[in-house]
Amino acid sequence: MNTNLLDRKLTHFVLWAPGQTGPSLVIGELKFGAPPVLNGEHTFSLAAVDSVSGLFEITTHSCGLTDEHVYHYWFEVDDTRTNHL
Repeated sequence: MNTNLLDRKLTHFVLWAPGQTGPSLVIGELKFGAPPVLNGEHTFSLAAVDSVSGLFEITTHSCGLTDEHVYHYWFEVDDTRTNHL
C-alpha cells in the first residue's frame, strides 16, 4: 500500500491525526452572503489506514463530488490539544 501522503492526496482526502478516534470530513459549496452559507453540506466519517498509525482517509469518489464545482471543506476531530495522544 502506498503511504506517500502526496500520492494519496491525488485520490483521497487525507488527514494525519495521531490520537484521534473518529475524525470526519465536512464538505459543501460556499454561498457568499451575509452570513455565508455552506450549501449541500455533507459529513463523512474517515477510515483509519491499517498500515499507518494516525492516518485517516476517504476517497474523493465516495464523496459524490461533481467536476467543475468548487468545494469548501474541513476536518472535525475529537481533540485539538497538541499533547493529546
